[in-house]
Amino acid sequence: MIPAVFPSLVALSLLAGIASAARASTPTQPTRAKARVDVQDAARDAIPKPAPKAPTELEGEFKALEKEFRDARRAYQLALKAKYEERQKLGQQLTAEDRAGDPTPQYVPRFREFATRAKGTEWGGRALLNAIDMSVAKVEPAWLDELIEVYANDATIGGRAAEVIGNLSWRAGSEVSEAALRRLIATTTRDTVSAAANFNLGTALMQGVYVPGQGPAADNTPERVAEAAKLLRLVAEKFPDTTYAERAKGALFELENLSIGKVAPDFETVDENGKPWKLSDYRGKVTIIDFWGYW
Repeated sequence: MIPAVFPSLVALSLLAGIASAARASTPTQPTRAKARVDVQDAARDAIPKPAPKAPTELEGEFKALEKEFRDARRAYQLALKAKYEERQKLGQQLTAEDRAGDPTPQYVPRFREFATRAKGTEWGGRALLNAIDMSVAKVEPAWLDELIEVYANDATIGGRAAEVIGNLSWRAGSEVSEAALRRLIATTTRDTVSAAANFNLGTALMQGVYVPGQGPAADNTPERVAEAAKLLRLVAEKFPDTTYAERAKGALFELENLSIGKVAPDFETVDENGKPWKLSDYRGKVTIIDFWGYW
């Protein structure tokens, strides 16, 4: 005889089996979470993505012209390097004829023409910067005027304009370069451009006055040095969030501590035999320090 309890045991067994099967077929919490992520990913993937922004006609034209110039310049440099190596074997120096053929002057008017057509755009500004930066013989004052009047408040071009103008001293002379930087400072209302222009004017004033083609005409004056320090402090204090703030601090340290006539900062190192020494060990003596290395 089967005990009366059997039906209950059978029922319990069946229920346990059903529950087990249900657990096996029901996702666990991590599985359900993963499923939700997969569904969300699939939904995101189904959303059409915007096509990459096509370059504007001006952008494409500018980049093509710039690439053409870089390729031409690179070919010239490789040819010049080959001539140099040939001359070295013969114990000779490069001649003016060897150096002929630089394509840069040919591209100045092409960038200038593009800058005129694209005036007021980023690509017109870039072309004008190239034309100014590539003008080896002479920088047209009207080009600098246009650069400042049109692009002084341009976030992309304004800062680069300050750098390019600041580098003009040795070609156009300190008078032209520094006057243009002062106009840029007076014109711009954008902090990043103001920081760039003040920094470049400050570092220019740290140097002696340049005359085109002759280098520094004379030793620097105390007035120029004092103004340089003032401008560099202004950049460091007024524009601390710009990249020029740290550069201004470095230039200011150089101006105040490393200029000719200043007491050299002390340092410690070792000589060729490994013996440690400090610069202050030789204070009061005539000392020649030779810094050298391999790069």
